[in-house]
Amino acid sequence: MCDPCCLIVGWSPSTKSISQPTGFPDLPDKILCPHCSMVTKAKYKKDDYKFQLCFIPLCTCWSSEAYLACDNCYIKIPMIRGEPCRACHVSRPFDGEYCPNCGTKVGGEARSLNIK
Repeated sequence: MCDPCCLIVGWSPSTKSISQPTGFPDLPDKILCPHCSMVTKAKYKKDDYKFQLCFIPLCTCWSSEAYLACDNCYIKIPMIRGEPCRACHVSRPFDGEYCPNCGTKVGGEARSLNIK
């Protein structure tokens, strides 16, 4: 007779924050996340995929490239486009004619939001 043996194997991702990678631009002070719509800081992150045997991580099989992620929801953010807004200093990962945070025209004059 043979004894049945069951091994559970797989992989699991783990995400960690890293310092600024070589050749990458400085982190923006404030960024508007397209996923959670929060104005927050961004961080550089990296994913490591580890081989597991019976739910015990044994070795790193693969590592992703460094990427920019939201500090609030931890989701990958596309590359920053253009300069930060002149009025509110928020960087944005998408194109647009107006700043989605304060409404100032991109490339135009900074406007005051004072209501009289």
